[in-house]
This record gives sequence, structure tokens and C-alpha cells, in this order.
Amino acid sequence: MATSHVDSPPALSTQMIAGAALQQWWALLQAEIRSAWRGRETPVTMVVFSLLIVLIFSFAFDLHPNPPGDVLSGVLWTAIIFGGMLGFQRAFPVAGDRGELEGLLVSPVNRSALLFAKVGINVILMCAMELIVLPIGALLFNAPLWKPLILASFFVGTLGFSTLGTLFSALSAEARARELLLPLLLLPISVPLIIASVEEVSQSLVAQPPALSHPWLQLACAYTGLFFFITLAVADNVFDR
Repeated sequence: MATSHVDSPPALSTQMIAGAALQQWWALLQAEIRSAWRGRETPVTMVVFSLLIVLIFSFAFDLHPNPPGDVLSGVLWTAIIFGGMLGFQRAFPVAGDRGELEGLLVSPVNRSALLFAKVGINVILMCAMELIVLPIGALLFNAPLWKPLILASFFVGTLGFSTLGTLFSALSAEARARELLLPLLLLPISVPLIIASVEEVSQSLVAQPPALSHPWLQLACAYTGLFFFITLAVADNVFDR
């Protein structure tokens, strides 16, 4: 009779741990959203910087009335990537500036929940930026950006880039030259994801690919999933420095 109840407590314990981590993640994400709303300098800077890039390219290239898909895709992703990096650099405070992160680290908070709350707020900020940048880009370049496949490509690329950016931002948070170190770490690793996202948007702008034949989108999804699980696996060790 003793053997029939051996496996029940571990299963229940795993469910409780996962549920507690999810609750902590949601609470931390809400706190991040409130913090971003109170201090609006980061999202405003991201939007202004991205719009400036799109505006400069719109005057630099004569892309009317039918802009090439590869050029327009590259312009939009350049604006999104560099605008997003401004948010990544402010995801974690400089050592000694604020005590919130140190307080969370000494409290019984799940490290994965803490790291993925940062991922969540970065995804939200980048998506909010894209909600402004993409309509203006569509207007300036006279391009049909509202196809479902294009929006899916932007979301997958944003999710993957935010996951990578948050991870490397945490790793370089205490470095002296963190503003220089973050791009050096992030951009080379993100090259496959960036190329896949740019190519998928480019092909979708030119012509709709055949059904179930989206190799670039599949590559972006695979790369995003890979680093999502890598980030989950190393989350407990990221802050142990």
C-alpha cells in the first residue's frame, strides 16, 4: 500500500512550483508595466529613434510608388532592432543606481519569473513601438504591411529578439562598458533570426508564398524557441555573479 502513493507528492509539488512561478511572473510583469508607464522616457526614446530611422530612409531612397520588398523590409527591421536595443540597455539598472533588483534577488522570487518578466515588458515595449512605426512606414513607403503573414513575422522576430536581448542585457548588466558590450554580444547571435525575419517580410511584400511553405518563418520560430528554452534553462544562474 505504501508504494501506491510514492509518486503523488512530487507531481503535486511540481504543479505547485510551476503555478507559483507563473503567479510571480504575472505580478512582476504588472510591476514592470507600471514602472514603464510612470517613467515614459524609454518607450518614447524607442519610438522617436525608430521613426527617425524610417524617416531618414524614406528621404534617402526613392521607393515610390512600389518599393522593393527587400529594401523596405531591411529599413523596417533596422528601425525595430536599434529601437529595441535602447530598451534592452535600460532593462536592468546600473549597479548602485537602484535597489529594486537587489531586493528581488535576496527575496524568495523565482529567477525564471524575474527574467521572463523582463522579457515580457521588452516584448510589450517593442510591440507598442511597432504599432506606431509600421503604420507610418506603410504610409511613407506606400506598402501593404497588414497581411497576416507579415504581422506574424514581425511578432516572431520581436519575441525572439526580445528574449535574446533580455538575456544578454542581464549578463552584461554589471559590466563597465555595458552600452558597448550588449551590441557586441547580441547582434552576432541574432544574425540568423534577423536574416530570417527580413527575408520572410520581404517575400511576403512581393508575393504571397505558397501555403505551408514558409522556410524563413519556420527558421525564425525555431531560433526563437531554441533561445527561449536556453534562457529558461540558465535563468537561475544569470544573476549569480
